[in-house]
Amino acid sequence: MRGFLFFISMCVFGNVVSIHAAILHISDLRAVHPYIKDGGVVCLCIEETLIFAKESLGHLRWYEHQNLQLEKNVRKDIAREQALREWLGISMLATFELGTPDLPSVFSELAFSGASVLGVSLCPLPFIPRSLSILEGLSLDFTQFPTVFENGWISHPKTLGKPLETPVVEKNIFFTGILANQLTMEEAMLALFSTAQPLPTQIVYVDHSLQRLESTEKACKQMQVPFVGLCYTPAQKRAEKFHFKVAELQRTRMLSLFSEEFYSALLESFTKKNTEEKGFEPPVPVRELLISNQTHSTTLPLFHREK
Repeated sequence: MRGFLFFISMCVFGNVVSIHAAILHISDLRAVHPYIKDGGVVCLCIEETLIFAKESLGHLRWYEHQNLQLEKNVRKDIAREQALREWLGISMLATFELGTPDLPSVFSELAFSGASVLGVSLCPLPFIPRSLSILEGLSLDFTQFPTVFENGWISHPKTLGKPLETPVVEKNIFFTGILANQLTMEEAMLALFSTAQPLPTQIVYVDHSLQRLESTEKACKQMQVPFVGLCYTPAQKRAEKFHFKVAELQRTRMLSLFSEEFYSALLESFTKKNTEEKGFEPPVPVRELLISNQTHSTTLPLFHREK
């Protein structure tokens, strides 16, 4: 009865739209608050849930579209690498904006509540400096929340020997590298939380993608951790409004200004800068290797890595 009354109250406030298995559709990120609990973690997907590229060309759906187009002529791995290189180069030049203008206030409210919040990014390692710069410019700071995981590499069998594709935790954000390493969210989350002692009492995951929400739910079932998936409807609707023709016009215009060599050099410069700043040594196996002491939070993490 109490659960029914809770659901009705949520509907009255206009936050819950519908239910799909263990996944709720929400129209306001403040709907996260009722699910905050001690020992639990709230995971917020960043790309195209919290932030969006202003230009259609910078959207993830353009990368997915370009990947499919290239696959018609070359091997899948080559197509993915080329599409990703283009998208990363474009994203380094694109401008980004908040999905909703009140997001910094939402963050402040979550921080005040004492919630343990972890950012989740789809981007690979070379894009980390750019991602952090974008978030800083938009006043979204995940370090204002209690530290969930220490900074470091997250080992997965599919990324061993591939440091640039390896998932990384940096500044309370889990950079899954899914765009490059093709891990599922299930695989990425299992790799991350396999380092946690103890496991969280609950995982709340917010994303606009039902596919990633369902994949995360599978990971939680394997870990036997209670899961609440929140599909953020405004971001979902915005992602669906992507215009391929507009993106192609923008791409044609941009390519007339910058060559393929320019984008490759740009990406390589970011990779080199990231390598130098973080002190990476690619040949070293990516197992529990800390990135840099200077970016570590001074607070203790919620979860400690297994030694």
